[in-house]
Amino acid sequence: MSDGKSLPRKEKLRIKEKPRKERLPREKLSQEKNKESFPSWSKRGSRGVRKDMNFIYNKKELKGVRRKLRRNQTDAERELWKYLRRKQVGGFRFLRQYSVGNFVVDFYCAEKRLAIEIDGGQHAKDTKEKDKTKEEYLKNKNIKIIRFWNVEVFNNIEGVLFKIREELGLDN
Repeated sequence: MSDGKSLPRKEKLRIKEKPRKERLPREKLSQEKNKESFPSWSKRGSRGVRKDMNFIYNKKELKGVRRKLRRNQTDAERELWKYLRRKQVGGFRFLRQYSVGNFVVDFYCAEKRLAIEIDGGQHAKDTKEKDKTKEEYLKNKNIKIIRFWNVEVFNNIEGVLFKIREELGLDN
C-alpha cells in the first residue's frame, strides 16, 4: 500500500481525492459569505459593478420605457435600423433605445461613444428644451450625439450613413 500499485483502480482514485467539505444549507451558506470581509472594490451588485457606484447605462427603472420605444419605433428609426443592425457599418455594434442616465437615445455605439437621434414632427418646441438638456448631459459623459431629421433618413439615407461613418472615423 506504500506505492499504490497493488491497489485496484478505484482505490487509487480515492487516495488522490481531496477530502470533501461539509455542505451547508443555502441560508447558512449565504450567512457565511456575508461574514467574510471583502475589500470595497470587490463588492459587486447585480450587474457586476460596485454597489456604491452610480449605474447610468440601461437603468432597470427605464427598461419598460426602452422596451415600449423599441416596439413603437418611428418609420425613420426602422429605416435607419436596417442599415445599423448586425454590425453593418464598419463592424461597429449599435444598440436601439439605449439609456444613459435618465435619457434614452435612439441608437448608441458604445465602442465609439456615439449616440444617434432621429428627430421628426414629434419634436415640437416643448421637446427642444429636453433635447438640449439631454445633449448637455451626454456631452458631460463624453458621448457625442448626432441628429438627423426623419426627412433626411427617407430622402438621403446614403448621406446619413456617410455622416455616421465619418463620426465613427471610417474611410468612406
